[in-house]
Amino acid sequence: MTRIKVLFVLPTLDGGGAERVFVHLLNHLNRERFEVALVLGLRRGTYLADLRDDIEVIELGALQSAKVVTSLARVVRRRRPDIVFSTVYSNFAALLGRAFFPRGTRVVVRESSSIKTRLEDVASRSRSRALLVETFLRRLYPRADRIVCQSDFARAEIQSILRLPAALLTRIYNPVDFPAIETLTQNQPSPYSGPARQILAVGRLRSYKGYAFLLPALAQLHARQCEAGEVPAHLTILGEGEDEAALRQLALDLKIADAVDFRSFDRNPFRWMKHADLFVSASIDEAFSNVALEAMACGTPGVLTDCPGGNREIVEEGVTGWLAPNQNAAGLADVLYDALAKVPEIDHAAVTRSCRERFDVAAITAQYEALFNNVMASRPRKYYGN
Repeated sequence: MTRIKVLFVLPTLDGGGAERVFVHLLNHLNRERFEVALVLGLRRGTYLADLRDDIEVIELGALQSAKVVTSLARVVRRRRPDIVFSTVYSNFAALLGRAFFPRGTRVVVRESSSIKTRLEDVASRSRSRALLVETFLRRLYPRADRIVCQSDFARAEIQSILRLPAALLTRIYNPVDFPAIETLTQNQPSPYSGPARQILAVGRLRSYKGYAFLLPALAQLHARQCEAGEVPAHLTILGEGEDEAALRQLALDLKIADAVDFRSFDRNPFRWMKHADLFVSASIDEAFSNVALEAMACGTPGVLTDCPGGNREIVEEGVTGWLAPNQNAAGLADVLYDALAKVPEIDHAAVTRSCRERFDVAAITAQYEALFNNVMASRPRKYYGN
């Protein structure tokens, strides 16, 4: 049997959800049926160490779109893969460069963020520029042979905004590597200390992650716990980013600095997840939360905001977690308080089991393998779209 050659394309392997998904797929695709290689704009990133030894990494030497398009086209023409598979900003390079790929090369892109949020962000600075970007996306994305969406929400949003045919869009949830998590949590002592209930947040310290609502919610939670004679909960945040100084100052202003522990990125966040009482994500929008899935894989239930994105498709209310109002500190505080009261009754094994049944890496990888087979069985789309 001739193997299908899949060329994965990413800017870098810096820590992030999309990068982790691609590493999982690269490591788990069936080598008897698929030949894989990885193209990076720059060969850097914390996840490089997680790649299997048999994965060839090709560096383009640039992150700027113009240089990446021409460099990627040269790589594709030289290696002649069956499928070019890209995500995040590499989607633009793959779709723009398709005109220069060998005839018959398929292009599959994975959309990792909310198109609507992206356009709203541009529109907040320039409405005319947002219109231009939207027009550009509507012309560019039909060049793909298939577009992978992380959730049903994202699939409906992309189809509506970019006016794409439904057949072009495929929903595949993000994978969780249970064997790796089990290895990394085995015999790991708790990193926490003290009698307080432990709440964990994981993610970059940027505005869209909603920390500006989470910290006031923690202050309100503390007030309610103190009124009830309870020990105030403690929050640990694993992440780095441009908002760290402002968030530290906010914690001081709210008089909760002693109850918030800012930690940098940790290559093994799972020991923190496993021993936490509760995971929390206050994101304003969240395409599909990998870290929420990983916390649930560790048996820890989560409180996630009911924001635009895939959170409703992740949380099984009262089983794996709870949804909280979006951009609403008081509402988030209420859900956190109730959740902490219910955590002792949660079946942590059931949390893990539910997550595994839906998001295990083996099952998700099989869906990608079926997608690649289906794409190869179909006539390739012309590079100029419809």
